[in-house]
Amino acid sequence: MSGELSSALDALAAQASEQAAAVQRAVERVSELRVSAGSADGLVLVEVGAHGQLHRMRLDPRVYERIPPAELAEVITGLVRNAAADAAGQARDIMAPVLPGGLPADRDWWQWAPGEAGSTGASGGPAW
Repeated sequence: MSGELSSALDALAAQASEQAAAVQRAVERVSELRVSAGSADGLVLVEVGAHGQLHRMRLDPRVYERIPPAELAEVITGLVRNAAADAAGQARDIMAPVLPGGLPADRDWWQWAPGEAGSTGASGGPAW
């Protein structure tokens, strides 16, 4: 193999390695992503991950005196839904710069981020 071809292949391999490392860093950022949302009165607070999974919820004890159960359920559901949409948007923003050209950033390319609901298990499929 000529020296010129060898150098070109080495440069290509280095570029591929750099791109793979950038993707891994982005996936790690997505797996650590947390988005919070709270009710206007501050009585309910939720925190979700990139996939919309609920990580934390805080209910002020006064919430039980002020909001009927059915309404509280709607408040919690709405907060989780809004936080999940925000988290998905942030995850897309994190992944978009490292995706190869032509791949849409609105897909869940990060769905197998470590530690998330869609993580890859030992079999290579989702580890539910």
